[in-house]
Amino acid sequence: MKKYNKLIILIIFIILGTFMVPNVQAATDQQYIRVGLESRFKDRSKITIKTKRIGMGYSVNNGFREEVDLVSNSGFSFSPAQGYYFSVQKVFKNYSQAKQVVESLKELDVNAYPVILYRNTWNVYIGGSTDKESVKVQLGKVTGRFGFTYSDIMKDNQYRILVEGQGDCFLIDVDKYMAYPQFVSSTYNSSGVPLLDLESFQYRGRIEIGRYKSNSLKAVNIVNLEEYLYGVVPGEVSSSWPKEALKAQAVCARGYAILKAGFRSDSTVNKPYKIDDTTKSQVYKGYNVETKATNQAVNETKGETVTYNNKIISTYYSSTSGGSTENVEDVWSITSPYLRSVPDLYENEPELKPWIVKLTKSEIYSKLLDRGMQVGSVLEVIPEIRTSSGRVYSLRIKGTKKNVVLQTEIIRTALSLYSTKFKVIKYGDKPDTVVMQGSSGSERKQISNSYVIDGNYQVKKASQSLEQYIVLSEDNRTNFPRIVPKNNNTIYFAGQGYGHGVGMSQSGAKGMAEAGFTYKEILEHYFTGTKVR
Repeated sequence: MKKYNKLIILIIFIILGTFMVPNVQAATDQQYIRVGLESRFKDRSKITIKTKRIGMGYSVNNGFREEVDLVSNSGFSFSPAQGYYFSVQKVFKNYSQAKQVVESLKELDVNAYPVILYRNTWNVYIGGSTDKESVKVQLGKVTGRFGFTYSDIMKDNQYRILVEGQGDCFLIDVDKYMAYPQFVSSTYNSSGVPLLDLESFQYRGRIEIGRYKSNSLKAVNIVNLEEYLYGVVPGEVSSSWPKEALKAQAVCARGYAILKAGFRSDSTVNKPYKIDDTTKSQVYKGYNVETKATNQAVNETKGETVTYNNKIISTYYSSTSGGSTENVEDVWSITSPYLRSVPDLYENEPELKPWIVKLTKSEIYSKLLDRGMQVGSVLEVIPEIRTSSGRVYSLRIKGTKKNVVLQTEIIRTALSLYSTKFKVIKYGDKPDTVVMQGSSGSERKQISNSYVIDGNYQVKKASQSLEQYIVLSEDNRTNFPRIVPKNNNTIYFAGQGYGHGVGMSQSGAKGMAEAGFTYKEILEHYFTGTKVR
């Protein structure tokens, strides 16, 4: 008999426990990150979720719980609520209670809205006009009615948002709890993936839309790290690249995201995200760009990162190195034993070709002026210091008023150049001149007037149609421009490489994969003394 009693008690416990478990998506968001969708959804006056059925809830301590199920055949539009409002001095436990009060207040010919403040915390606001006097009129209409008291009129706090759907219209206000709600799809596509349609773009995970102390809207994607990588790898490189190059990209992107974004899903209105979807962080394009090849590269490297002394490292990468990557201290004000300059000799087909940026001296003057540097008329541009990889570390610009010296990445950004691996070409220069060694001695000769061996080992006259000749050495590539400015008022910046040049070259990784290297060998080449784990 005692055994039966224990069994009954156990069954009751299990049944009660089942009903007590909250509706938490994936229980906890231990592997979730927050990504700002800046490329498409920054500084917007309106953002639309086209998904017809969505859930709204909050993430607290990295655990998401859905609070409300919303349905609208026309989707849901979000816009800043910038008018004046006053509130009912009472808190309601759910959306339904707040809506009932709104319906009663609307009988008095006022604009009333349910307002979600936080988990199980609703209120009712009246107003919405940017004309404060008209909102005072509405306050007069409701005062003393329905047994409610009301707050003073509140001005725009740069947090409030109006959400409108078919049959639903409510406000979001985070002024007290400082957390925006998040939205999740309640439907699945044909592949069984719940997706949110943010206008014409689709995203896994959840979407948070907020003003974050501004007059416009931003959207944030709260997404599992591995699913985030599904949208990064094809955003950064072509899905047609060799599998090992895709896997190297996946591992690089994973380590970068972990260190830069950190695992966090909770809303923070003061700093809504640490990484975005642009080249400032990593290019992320969501579900639309996913492919079988790139998803497979992510799956086959799941959880793997590049480590140094058993610690995850910052796996920086850029598009094209131009023949050699760069020491990190020659780009940024940090030092690192694993971010060292290495030869990039497999970059045989760079994704981005050698380039020439043509600037007049007046354009250089304007670019410097934009940064508060008043040099007067530009007289001369002189590379003063080069790094071991051939990049310009220090560039002196002489002017009629004063001289300025630009260093490292400031050179690239100030003059809108693609990299700092460049040569300065002036009117009258012969930049394709090289020293040729023969049996009778050496002589200086222009490549354009010479015979060369091309990439197919064919001897031929140097092409007269190329802007630059690229010469491969034992540990680098050097460019020799063929063309020069036609007058003394223009300066050519002739270079190779795209980006900062630190860490992995994406084009080089592609070349190494084509040559038969594995993704681990690729990564351990670019990141000195490291291991992939």
